[in-house]
Amino acid sequence: MQSPSQAVDQSKDRPRDPRNREVVYAAADPQNGNLATPINASDFTMAFINNLPAYRKGLSPLRRGLEVGMAHGYWILGPFAKLGPLRDTDIANLSGL
Repeated sequence: MQSPSQAVDQSKDRPRDPRNREVVYAAADPQNGNLATPINASDFTMAFINNLPAYRKGLSPLRRGLEVGMAHGYWILGPFAKLGPLRDTDIANLSGL
């Protein structure tokens, strides 16, 4: 005989279970504390956020870390190499590191 917690865990794997088809909208109730704003409810913003490496599906942890690291490296290295005090020297890119 199954315990109630095991039955609930097994029901999560069945798509025909009506509890798995229930959709809860967080922004529907203002008492819930999450209001729909143009930022969190727009399709453009959701597409942009879902395309970030942290939220993109199908990326391995190594690839995810590589993409995040390259983006941050660009924003840290780029301005210093192009606008830093050694920008007019032969070692501008090296000084950015």
